[in-house]
Amino acid sequence: MRIRPYIESRDYEYIEKWVDNEKIHALWCANLIPYPVTKENLHAFLEKTAIEWTDSAYVATETNGKVIGFSATLSMLMMIRDLLNLLWLTIICGEKAMEKQ
Repeated sequence: MRIRPYIESRDYEYIEKWVDNEKIHALWCANLIPYPVTKENLHAFLEKTAIEWTDSAYVATETNGKVIGFSATLSMLMMIRDLLNLLWLTIICGEKAMEKQ
């Protein structure tokens, strides 16, 4: 698996197949993109967030290049928050593991 920037001309065809009902759509994007997802409204959302929040979109791919995941960072601050939460959880889990020894 690898992570690379989202390329609309290569990746949209995979993403459009993942969201096939309104419930999955709401869980996937919190209704920030109109349903159903179209290439145009996904592009508009990614462009807007890139301009307003300096966000970027990424995909996870299998080694053969098939897209298996998608993420758009919601802002640098949110990304930092998420990394700090992950670090905190790692420290807590490590401390608990040390206590059991």
